[in-house]
Amino acid sequence: MTQQRAQEYDYFSVVRSRKQDMPEGYARISLTVRDRFSRSRYGLERAVIRTSGNILNRYLSRRPRTQFDSRINIARTFVYASPSFHTLYDYMPGGFVTYHAYDPDRKRLKNGKRLDPLARSFFRHAHDGIGVRSRAYAMAWRVTGKYRDATEVHWMSIACGVGQATFDAARLLPGDVSYRLLDMDGGALAAAATLSTEYGIAPETLQTTQLNVIQHNDQLVAQIKGFRPAIVDAMGLFEYLSPDNAVLLLKSIYTHLQPGASLFFTNMLPSHPHLHVHQRGMGWPGVIVREEHEVVTLVAHAGIPLGQLTVLRPDDGVYAVYEVAV
Repeated sequence: MTQQRAQEYDYFSVVRSRKQDMPEGYARISLTVRDRFSRSRYGLERAVIRTSGNILNRYLSRRPRTQFDSRINIARTFVYASPSFHTLYDYMPGGFVTYHAYDPDRKRLKNGKRLDPLARSFFRHAHDGIGVRSRAYAMAWRVTGKYRDATEVHWMSIACGVGQATFDAARLLPGDVSYRLLDMDGGALAAAATLSTEYGIAPETLQTTQLNVIQHNDQLVAQIKGFRPAIVDAMGLFEYLSPDNAVLLLKSIYTHLQPGASLFFTNMLPSHPHLHVHQRGMGWPGVIVREEHEVVTLVAHAGIPLGQLTVLRPDDGVYAVYEVAV
């Protein structure tokens, strides 16, 4: 399929460059995703961060035994030259870190201190920040296409963090949106409720629930049955789940969604250009990197027909976004 004209939104653009019907039965859509930090005014800043990342990634790739906490880990020393990263490390892998990756112009950390210039540049231009944003934009692009005529949408976000990706995508919809936010971190839920006021979301349309959806799967099912969401997103959750837990969660959500609903989730790819920096430079904990075909297998094991699966592949190579249409 030939490249199409860019679809422009307030804060990003998407070009659908190719669609493939895969032999297994699912569809793959390749996307070119850009945002405000892709503009030429940031060209020099992006080149410096990208070149530095390339050097650090090469250093770590040649030293596979050098762990994050190694005394001689130069990559960690460089990343944590940023005072802000020392603070953010205590919040990994929670939503208070992806909060700044998603919007590097947010100036204050959770503890009230200012985000320093090095950390801000890292989140603007390093692959980790780009990937967090592009996965959210891919979901937003898909949602606005599918629900552009909906007058009312119930949206459930699982492991919502502080809710930015959900709120930003939902505000592009023309109809009324009601929100049900689930997270095991009560602090993140409180921050999401506060952030919702910046988006002009009426308090009566937002409900938050502190919940570990794996340990309390029955409560998740009850939430889905009671809320009847048209959209469920679980952005940044599946890469922390074992195969058995991933299948359990997929099956629990899919089985109880109404016809016409959609589930979105992500998993980090081995093609992440600076994967070594992510794992052993930043020391991001717990991520299970999976190839696309591995996630497709989990979807099939959950009893989901692969004809209902679409994989969105932003061109930065950090994440794939998976959509299950019921």
